[in-house]
Amino acid sequence: MWKSIATALCLLAIATGCATTRLTGEVEIQLINASSVSIGDKIVGIADVPGELKAMGAGPETAIHITVPRNMPHATLQQVLKPLASAGFRKLVFVTERHAEAEAKK
Repeated sequence: MWKSIATALCLLAIATGCATTRLTGEVEIQLINASSVSIGDKIVGIADVPGELKAMGAGPETAIHITVPRNMPHATLQQVLKPLASAGFRKLVFVTERHAEAEAKK
């Protein structure tokens, strides 16, 4: 009996050790220009973004927040969107800076 319990515990330990850690929640990246993206302190090419995110543990359920500079052409946004969608990322959010002006009444 003890042998079967020990075997079961060993199998459980092996199975748990093989599990990949998945990043849940969200990841923020920043579009620098038409060919570069900043992920944390690292700057990578647009084509390398899906691999970098997967290496961080991001998956289909991870929300990817993409900060976009003001006046970025729509074609550039598509260049970022396509490889991420093709890699299985489903929660893509483009974020821009908000600009508001207010005038104080006298």
